[in-house]
Amino acid sequence: MPQRRGKPKLSQNITIPLLAAAILSISILGLLWIKREYEAFRAESSTIENNYLASQKEHLETEVGKIRSYIDYQRARLGPRLRHDIQARVHEAHAIASNLYQEYQETRSLPEIQRLVKDALRPIRFNNGRGYYFAFNYRGVETLFADRPEMEGKDMLPVQGARGEFVVKDMLGIVRADGDGFYEYTWTKPQREGHFPKIAYVKAFAPFDWVLGTGEYLDDVESDIQQEVIGFIEQFRVGKDGYVFAGQWDGLALCGPEKGKNMWEFADRQGNKIVQKMIAIAREGSGYLTYEMPNFENQQQAPKISYVVGIPEWRWYIGTGTYLEPIETVLAIKKQEVNRQIVRYLLQMAAVLAGLIVFVGLVAFQIFRKARKNLEAFSSFFAKAAEEPVEIDLEQMDFAELQELARAANHMVHARQATEAALVQSEAKYRHIIENAPIGIFQTELEGTFRYTNPGLLKQFECDTQELFLAHYGDIRRFWAHLEKFDEFTALLVKEGRCYGYEAELRLIGGQTKWFSLYAFLDGPRKFINGFSLDITDRKRAETERERLQAQLLRAQKM
Repeated sequence: MPQRRGKPKLSQNITIPLLAAAILSISILGLLWIKREYEAFRAESSTIENNYLASQKEHLETEVGKIRSYIDYQRARLGPRLRHDIQARVHEAHAIASNLYQEYQETRSLPEIQRLVKDALRPIRFNNGRGYYFAFNYRGVETLFADRPEMEGKDMLPVQGARGEFVVKDMLGIVRADGDGFYEYTWTKPQREGHFPKIAYVKAFAPFDWVLGTGEYLDDVESDIQQEVIGFIEQFRVGKDGYVFAGQWDGLALCGPEKGKNMWEFADRQGNKIVQKMIAIAREGSGYLTYEMPNFENQQQAPKISYVVGIPEWRWYIGTGTYLEPIETVLAIKKQEVNRQIVRYLLQMAAVLAGLIVFVGLVAFQIFRKARKNLEAFSSFFAKAAEEPVEIDLEQMDFAELQELARAANHMVHARQATEAALVQSEAKYRHIIENAPIGIFQTELEGTFRYTNPGLLKQFECDTQELFLAHYGDIRRFWAHLEKFDEFTALLVKEGRCYGYEAELRLIGGQTKWFSLYAFLDGPRKFINGFSLDITDRKRAETERERLQAQLLRAQKM
């Protein structure tokens, strides 16, 4: 049986320089493209990193700003809060004395009633045990000094404060002129040296010719406010797991990791003394610090960036931070995308090369008649492959090179089918995520007309169908319980391009209202608002309940 001869190779008949030139050209173009893609990747990576850091810095600064605003608010309330408290206490003492006088004026002598009043007021303490009542008569003689009973019966008119003021004499002047009033002076503290600023409120008690009063040291009230601030900071959360830390300029940690310890000498693995640098930033006002988180309990030892603000009036620093690991993950994903894009381009290069080979075959059609049928098959394949998944019969190919080319073409079809299937699966996956998300997702025109709502939004607003939702709302303005909040919300979007964490009261389909936190950004060219909504009604109710309980507690303390 004669040995079967192999099919002739086109490489033996086609002009080698033409084929070599085509391969060389495509290879050079491919290398240049790959080089350009990697350069673009490096540039984009830098941009992504810068944008990520900028967004994180903005977020950190916003969260710390909330704490700073709270501290400024509490400090601003120091004076009014102190005055209101001591005034209320003196009114209570005046009411006690008046009740006792009214009850016993017909049955007991005036000295006996005075003794009853002193016995009733002497044990009363408030403001964490610091507050007490004092009383003196119109001649300046001390009749009640709960904190220092040995002073009772003494003439207090000559007594002076640290600035030389005659305290009792000045208080008598206030009472004789107005009947009551506030008085600022300096006074001593038990078991502490020096004189300290103090505010007192005094009120005349006419039946005894007495002056009733009480006072409070400014630094004690400020210390109480500082403890309230620390409690607020410890409850404050930044994102899911973030927290706010605070400390004194001497290094003592007030809240956060290692609370109660002096962190002055703590350093990361690079030897950076973190707290010292934070204090230096706080002394200058505010700023950012990048470092590696030390090995504290329940803390990840990884690179971190923090924003720090100084409170010079208290010699405090406060701040919050975030780990930098997410940007590394984003860059790794981006690199994988670039690699996949290069692979796709290489496949495209192979397809282009195959086309060039076909073109060379067509040019040499007169020389290679046997290639006509094969080339026609290729032409038919490429025409159909654009619309439907077809394959070339390898056995119809008369040349080894064209047979390999046909195999590559079939492989390309398979690869495209796999890619299309992956795209369909990816689209279905992300649509499933959006349709089943527990938060509200929507897109609306800037003028107000809704274009898309997910089931999460329909559930939040108690709508069964999207048709019912659009029929009821239609315009986003019908969402809002207060239209001025919508105008403020859209103004922020137009000005900033985005608005995160905007809290507003929105109206449900049934007419009742709930509180929502809105996160939205403006799609500038098309004037669309893309946004998310979170139901925060329970949190708002909890805040209202906490304020009610605090008010109730304050009333109980007053009683």
